[in-house]
Amino acid sequence: MFKRISALFIVVIMALTVSCAGEPAELLAFIDSNDSGEIDLEGKTFSFASSWHSEWYAFPDEALPTDSVERMMERFHSIEQIYNAEFEMLEMTEDDVTKLLITGEDIPEMFDTTAAVAYDLYKSNVLASLNQLSAIDTSNMKWGATNFIQYGNFDGEQYGFYPWHWEFIPQFEGAVLFNAELIAKFGGTHPYELQESGDWNWNNFESELKTYSVTENETQYYGVIAGDDQMAKAAILSNGGKIIEGDSETGYTYGLTSEKSVQALDWLKGLKSEKLWTGGGCTDFTKQQIAPYHVGPSYYGTVFNPNDETSVDFAPSALNDYGFITFPTGPQGTETDVGAFVYRSRRLNYISDISDIESEYIAHIVNYIFEPLEDSAEEGWKDYVKNLIFTENNNDKCFENFNFIIENMGYDYSVQMGSFCYDNLNRAFSRIINGTSTIAEALDSIEAQIMAEINK
Repeated sequence: MFKRISALFIVVIMALTVSCAGEPAELLAFIDSNDSGEIDLEGKTFSFASSWHSEWYAFPDEALPTDSVERMMERFHSIEQIYNAEFEMLEMTEDDVTKLLITGEDIPEMFDTTAAVAYDLYKSNVLASLNQLSAIDTSNMKWGATNFIQYGNFDGEQYGFYPWHWEFIPQFEGAVLFNAELIAKFGGTHPYELQESGDWNWNNFESELKTYSVTENETQYYGVIAGDDQMAKAAILSNGGKIIEGDSETGYTYGLTSEKSVQALDWLKGLKSEKLWTGGGCTDFTKQQIAPYHVGPSYYGTVFNPNDETSVDFAPSALNDYGFITFPTGPQGTETDVGAFVYRSRRLNYISDISDIESEYIAHIVNYIFEPLEDSAEEGWKDYVKNLIFTENNNDKCFENFNFIIENMGYDYSVQMGSFCYDNLNRAFSRIINGTSTIAEALDSIEAQIMAEINK
């Protein structure tokens, strides 16, 4: 079910030679001010279960971890000295926590899993609400930007958390990647120029797409490559629309039939009919280079390992001048309506509420673990991310957009809808965009199903 790799942890940590005395004075002061030395977990084991264990551990045939990961390993190990508890890291796959619950085995004190699985665990009373733990202040960016971690918020309580620099870079959908070299080839305007002048909007974006939608040397070019569902949600959100409106206190209403949402879908239907965009993924964008824009998962614009053959699908692997930007703003949207959204299959970290260690004590330990490294210049560890995910020639502007998107993220309510209902929503978007159904027919047909799931 899962593999215990604490032995490997000990091997690596011995090489690091860490002790409590090695902790910086600033961090020790943080511990004293938060714990007062009163937490003694002798005989207890603090387990952190990670699906990204390879991000933390250096295996014999791989390169050593980055400096920041080494230092985080030190942070983990120092739990043993500070809290008098053993520490172990577990490798877990997506469904392992659910399997543990079914078999009655111990749930790790902290673990990562997808938002969809976490929602089921929440309904089974396995998760601790961060809002109820005195050691955790979720307004602090070290737990993640509020808008980003909202897919770990269930019925008004925050359960999931995720800072900028952790096991994996935060990921989302509706990211806009562009190929600056292809834009220049066809005489288009660089999107950063449009953004800087305040002209990064639907009208100018549509004009740009027409510049690239041509046939040259028997090759058909398009303005953008994207799936119907990606474009639909990004356009709706960028116009200030919402898939679901309201909250757990005021109640939820169906947002897709609002004027803003309908306007977005009507606009996309026109773009598709003019053949300004075509379906496809990042591989088409990166390898074929038949369009200067791609809308899809941010993963393909931020993750790149030149030694990994699968990385050829990622934008940085094309070795062209690629970029990363928000979705253009709709006529009823604002600058903060960035078009991107978090979704059900990505992971957050969670704290167990059924451990033999009290959840309040777990919170103190996790609060210590997540305290930014002492030389981190920015809240939430942002500065450790930039050089990890963006190439040297464009990382400042890309990273600026990446952070702005993270902090202004939208949400598609895919967790609460469930996979069946969510798939039906995506099919409705495709019918609208491709002209096989009217906007009213498609949206009305799924309203009852969506609201039934949301209001459960």
